[in-house]
Amino acid sequence: MIEETYRIKAIVLKRQPFREHDLLITAYSPEKGKQALIARGARKFRSKIAAHVEPFCFIDCMVVRGKTHDYMGSALSSNCLVGIKSDFDRVEAASRVCRFFDKTIKEGQPDITLFVELRDILALIDGVQHAEDAALWADLSIFRLLSRTGYEPDLHRCVFCGSKPDAEGIMLDQAKNGIVCQRCAGQAKGLTISENAVKLLRLANELEISRFRNLKVDRSLALEISLITTRLMEQ
Repeated sequence: MIEETYRIKAIVLKRQPFREHDLLITAYSPEKGKQALIARGARKFRSKIAAHVEPFCFIDCMVVRGKTHDYMGSALSSNCLVGIKSDFDRVEAASRVCRFFDKTIKEGQPDITLFVELRDILALIDGVQHAEDAALWADLSIFRLLSRTGYEPDLHRCVFCGSKPDAEGIMLDQAKNGIVCQRCAGQAKGLTISENAVKLLRLANELEISRFRNLKVDRSLALEISLITTRLMEQ
């Protein structure tokens, strides 16, 4: 017999108006994966649940099963990440991660590793001291998510000839989803990237997220990583 209610610990990815007084909450939990939940009456002035289901909140939630949608019976935030919400640059960085996560992850496919990755990067952005670090960490975490979901570009060998590229003339071919050496560049369609960018993206996949704060990256390289990530997100 299917239980009429169940509990989850989730991260709110986004929320949007639904019907006259409700909110549609998109959340990700290790128990259920990504799912859409209705928060009844959450748009009313006296709603007790609205403050607990803002984007980026970590919530403990009791869910009621419905015929077409499941409903939030109750929700209590365990961490609202007030550091993110106090600064526009942090909000933008966290929003970028959550938008990509929402776009990439299918509903109903729980994965504890993905949940921990999302939790850790949001917590890291919440405590960031410099705005430029928040943007860089968001870009690096998005690249990690590409890897964790099977879309990681090949950054070790040329996708055309299989050789290890020289330091100069490396290209990233989005269609082939990997780097291209200088000898094969005429066959590629994409953008030229630096050896340092390749090294940093490789490193991002290997480090624990908490160690992102130890990275020393100059402004030009951070902007290059942002451009690369933006291109990859367009695939």
